[in-house]
Amino acid sequence: MSVEIEKGMIPAGREAWRVSRYQQVKMLMEDRRLAMEHPDPAANQWYSDSPMHRVLVRLAARPIPGRAQDQKERAQRRATMTRMFSQQNIHRTIPDVRAFATDLLDQMTAQPPPVDLTSTFSIPLCARVVCDLMNVPGEDAALFRQWAADKQNPEFRQSVLGLRQLMTYVKDLVRRRQQEPGDDIVSALLAAQDDEDEFHEGRIISLVAWILGLGWQVAASAIDYGALMLITHPDQRRLIEAEGSRMAGAVEEVLRHFNATSAAIGGLDRYAHADIEIGGVTIRAGDMVLLDVPAANRDPEVFRRPDAFDIARNPNPHLTFGHGFYYCNFNRVARAEVEVGLAALFERLPTLRLAVNPADLLYLEHPQSGVVELPVTW
Repeated sequence: MSVEIEKGMIPAGREAWRVSRYQQVKMLMEDRRLAMEHPDPAANQWYSDSPMHRVLVRLAARPIPGRAQDQKERAQRRATMTRMFSQQNIHRTIPDVRAFATDLLDQMTAQPPPVDLTSTFSIPLCARVVCDLMNVPGEDAALFRQWAADKQNPEFRQSVLGLRQLMTYVKDLVRRRQQEPGDDIVSALLAAQDDEDEFHEGRIISLVAWILGLGWQVAASAIDYGALMLITHPDQRRLIEAEGSRMAGAVEEVLRHFNATSAAIGGLDRYAHADIEIGGVTIRAGDMVLLDVPAANRDPEVFRRPDAFDIARNPNPHLTFGHGFYYCNFNRVARAEVEVGLAALFERLPTLRLAVNPADLLYLEHPQSGVVELPVTW
């Protein structure tokens, strides 16, 4: 098996080991000697395009104060989230996602085309799903969208103001759920606390802030990217028109091509907490490791014709949602949002097409990350 593990400078300007082959990336995703934070907290660096993004990521990943080892708490959190987002619970949520999509398409098609699919459909759909999961009023989705916009603001003052408003909202929400628990994510996380308070309340606040501030944006961008791929690959779109059940495979192929990693880093950044021997090299404790998921998802040893967009690809074991201990808890929610959203979109608007030249589209970070706007007509 060929190996590509090399040390060099990443886009953010720091030296790191870059791992790009599928098997090595998958293996390291399972390795508990790699963690999201540096073994020396003072040495952590957070790369992004805005202060709010840096703070939110740091809050969601931070260790519990005063504890050198928090893997037990992390495992407890993941077990709770996994139960909350079980296949059964997601199936129960899908009718609501369909209803949200139908309502948004009603509003969108009431306008004369062209319209921006991003602001009229993808973003409000995913924000409303988060409201549903949190059991908060649907109109609060507008707040989440504003805080997300603040996240992108290069002005530190405005970005921090948005963060403060978000954290105030989350703290109030957690207090309300402590007093009156319900059937929602926050209540489930609070219920997971044991007598030793291993499930630290501060981590719950941080995690909920991450979900509301950032967690829904990836799915929204994936819907936009999926719509763009199906519009620009009419042969694949015809396969779905002939057999609607192919949409599930289309979603997996969209996710394989979709790149959710930050351009400032170029992959998933991890830190070695012990020496790791892999691929003929030694990664030392404290070294930064860059897991190049987009490259792994195009590894020709795993994916035949890796650059082709093929919705019939089977198997399709992409690593977009990670693998092992850090496998994304929200993968089922995101898959449901993308599949239901794209199915509703193309069923309602079978003649959907771009209203601009593809070369004129502006991307969030790179062509596989989603678009700033997606003007469409029908």
